[in-house]
Amino acid sequence: MNNLLSRNKILLCMLILVMLSVLVSQSVLAQDKIVIKYADFHPLDTINYESQLLFKEILEQKVGDKVEVKLYPGGQLGAQRDLIEQVKLGTIDMTFGNPPYFSNLIPAFGVMDLPYIFNDYYHIERVVAGEVGSMLNDLLIKQEGMRILGWFHIGFRDMITSKTPIRKIEDFKGVKFRSPEVSTYINMFKALGATPTPIPWTDVYQAMQTKLVDGLETSPEGMTSTKVYEVGKYVTLTNHINTVECPTINEAFYQSLPEDVKQALHETMDLLVPWQRYKVIRKNIEAIQELKDQGCEIIEIDVTPLRKACETVWEQFKEQSPLAETLIEKIDLLRD
Repeated sequence: MNNLLSRNKILLCMLILVMLSVLVSQSVLAQDKIVIKYADFHPLDTINYESQLLFKEILEQKVGDKVEVKLYPGGQLGAQRDLIEQVKLGTIDMTFGNPPYFSNLIPAFGVMDLPYIFNDYYHIERVVAGEVGSMLNDLLIKQEGMRILGWFHIGFRDMITSKTPIRKIEDFKGVKFRSPEVSTYINMFKALGATPTPIPWTDVYQAMQTKLVDGLETSPEGMTSTKVYEVGKYVTLTNHINTVECPTINEAFYQSLPEDVKQALHETMDLLVPWQRYKVIRKNIEAIQELKDQGCEIIEIDVTPLRKACETVWEQFKEQSPLAETLIEKIDLLRD
């Protein structure tokens, strides 16, 4: 009996040791796994959210169990300004940044939002792939501890209003427009004679619905994804500003990644960027038709007076950034 008890004790001890060994090895594996917290503020029915899902799928396939991408879409963790601040602080690892919000941190980014500075999508792609893109990214890394991983398209922006159709520059006078919380946009609306009202993007539908503003500006896809056609009636094709969107990562976190994970990260972006750009260009074309189908009037406007009025915005930008002249010159050199 004693021998049997002793043998059972030995077996029990061995079993406990095995279980502890498994738990310890699982704990080590859990500690070794890299978790990338990637948050966004866009609605779930957008190309940006699709790109998040693809980013997770492609990167995790490339590195196996080494990395887990945790997504926090749809504004779960805050509006865009909040998310950029969280990436800067390192409480999350990635989000979508863009020049309008980066220009609040580094004025030189405002060059990307100057009214009528870009000819077309190809012009933009040459600019972000060249010296201007590199200069801006270097400034973001050195001054704010964040790194741009890629340059997505959002599209050329137009105007939608609820009461006053914008058919000529004089129609802007006194119209209250939602503006991003960015000086370039605020100055542009003032130059056109409108009244800018800075409001976070997540609140635009309610602002239109409650008549806090009479209109807003965004890409056609932005109008359809937020369904502002339900509270707006007139779409004016101003094509005044083009916006790029930048998957952005905390620099300290990026530098902590093993080299193979960094490489996989860049390879993933190399696949995503052309896919996203194609999808956005196509979606913006389709969105114009969708806005028509939803009962909006599509208005074509002579943009020549708008360009002229917005020259003051360029001059104001030159006063804000010592790099303004250099950046504008480099962008001009890449025109067709």
